Amino acid sequence: MSLVVQPILFAALVWWLSTGAILWLIGLPARTHKWTALGATAMLVGATVTMLQLRQETGVMAAYAGFATGILLWAWHEVMFLLGFITGPSKQACPSGLGQGRRFLAAAGVVLHHEVLLALHAGIIVLLSWDAPNQYAAWTFMVLWGMRLSSKLVVFTGAPNIVDKFLPERLDYLKTYFS
Repeated sequence: MSLVVQPILFAALVWWLSTGAILWLIGLPARTHKWTALGATAMLVGATVTMLQLRQETGVMAAYAGFATGILLWAWHEVMFLLGFITGPSKQACPSGLGQGRRFLAAAGVVLHHEVLLALHAGIIVLLSWDAPNQYAAWTFMVLWGMRLSSKLVVFTGAPNIVDKFLPERLDYLKTYFS
């Protein structure tokens, strides 16, 4: 297999399998959510330890493992958000009649804790990887964070959004902030 195709296939496989696993887990009955959160937190600890162990590794397999580790670090945030454990101080539908600026501030209030935690975690990951030869976990996390922020802005400003179909019912109030 081509040296170019193999990493692309690996990235796509890891991304889609992890996305599928998260969607499956958040779709389970509410009684399982605390166990999902505990399992995700154990995964976060394991991924952090793995990232620390991989920092000085420079081989091809270390790059693949670093990427997968970055995905696992990111997955914890997705699970905790989609389970409704880490969202924001407001859990209400968007008030009607708000102008764009006030609607943006209201939307920020429903995801504020999640966004702040993402920023703090990104900072920690970058600090732990600083000057290390293997920064694949950090770069993976940072790219995913950038993609998430840009997609939120695009959806907020009115781009067609099919992703809202994947939001669990407990987060239906978030849909009211989409244009």
